[in-house]
Amino acid sequence: AEELQQNHSLRHLNLSHVHMNVESVEHLANALARNATLETLDMYGCMMGNQGATKVGAAVAVNSTLTSLDLGTNAIAEEGFSLFADGLQVNVSLRVLRMWG
Repeated sequence: AEELQQNHSLRHLNLSHVHMNVESVEHLANALARNATLETLDMYGCMMGNQGATKVGAAVAVNSTLTSLDLGTNAIAEEGFSLFADGLQVNVSLRVLRMWG
């Protein structure tokens, strides 16, 4: 996750089907919040759950370069989506969001 934070050229990151616990998602979210180049993040099937969605939502709130995010099949229930949406409300760059399952 530190590499993502310091990277100045990576534009697309595919982490689909990499099962992540809350701590892993938190590290990634912290890096995403500070990253200034990533445009596409695919986290399909990471099984992050509600807590992970909350962490990613907080990162999306401050990230200004991410334009596409896939959070499909992550066991995110209504509570997690609601908390994720809090961050989404202030985001200015995200244009494509995939969430289901």
